[in-house]
Amino acid sequence: MALDFTILDGTGAPEQSVPIGVQAHHELLVAARDADLPLLLRVSDYYADADVRYEIAEVPQLAAELQKLESNQNCSDLVRQSARAIRQMCSHAAARGKPIDVIAD
Repeated sequence: MALDFTILDGTGAPEQSVPIGVQAHHELLVAARDADLPLLLRVSDYYADADVRYEIAEVPQLAAELQKLESNQNCSDLVRQSARAIRQMCSHAAARGKPIDVIAD
């Protein structure tokens, strides 16, 4: 099981996805709490059935939150790598004017 940060195409199928495992999710959320990153904290329940959506207007702020974790040398390599992968997808989503959906898969 993974928590997928996803850009959906016009049919609702995944266009691009970054899967986050349990350990990466835990470490990301600990780091997000420590840094008070409210957008990332919206995905605090790994096993939630409900989807989380970052609307188009929120994607740049989400990318900024991820950049903080990516550049924080106190964060583990796993956190920095996960943050980088999601942030790169944010850049793609912003360029295409698409939201990011987080889906418990």
